[in-house]
Order: sequence, then C-alpha cells, then structure tokens
Amino acid sequence: IVVYYYNDGEKKFEAMETKVDGNKVTFKTSHFSKYVIAEKLDDILVIDKNENTTKPEGNTNSSNTNSNIEAEKGNLPNTGAVVSSSVVFALGLVALVFGGTLLIRRKKHA
Repeated sequence: IVVYYYNDGEKKFEAMETKVDGNKVTFKTSHFSKYVIAEKLDDILVIDKNENTTKPEGNTNSSNTNSNIEAEKGNLPNTGAVVSSSVVFALGLVALVFGGTLLIRRKKHA
C-alpha cells in the first residue's frame, strides 16, 4: 500500500513515503491536497484527462481490469445515504406545517 499525491502542476500522481502498520497508514505532507491510498502494482497507470478514463499499461490482473471497465461505464457503487436529503427536508417541512396547525387550533379552543 502506498499514498499517491496528485500534482496539479505536472498533472500526475506521485508516490509518497508511506508506512503501513496493521490497519494504520502514515505519511508526511507539508500541505493539504488530493491524495489516494492504493495498492502498489507493477503496472503503470495512465490517466487521460481528455477522455476521463484510466488505462492500465503492461500486465494487468482481471480484478484491476474489471474495476476500470466499471468506472468507464459509469457503474459506480452507491456509497451515499439511502434516503435523499430532499425527501428528508420535505418530510420535515410537512411535520412543521402540521405541528404549527395543531398549535394554532389549540390556542383558538383554549
């Protein structure tokens, strides 16, 4: 496992000195930026900014190729919330209106 830093000036990933201790990954940096924690392979990975695709060069294993194909097709896993935030907002708004209506009716009948 190695940490890669994305160098915006050179438009490429650079490997950083990385220490792995069990489930802990440690690396030193002088600034916040874009980083990737990845398994280091013997293959060279080329990222074409014009096509927005990742193309492996050299020998590839089947799992690496499959994940690249999935990314190119746009079939990425859903890692966000199960319920949309707009649905939660709408339900909250309905509850607020309903609660306000109940309070107004209680004040009129009291």
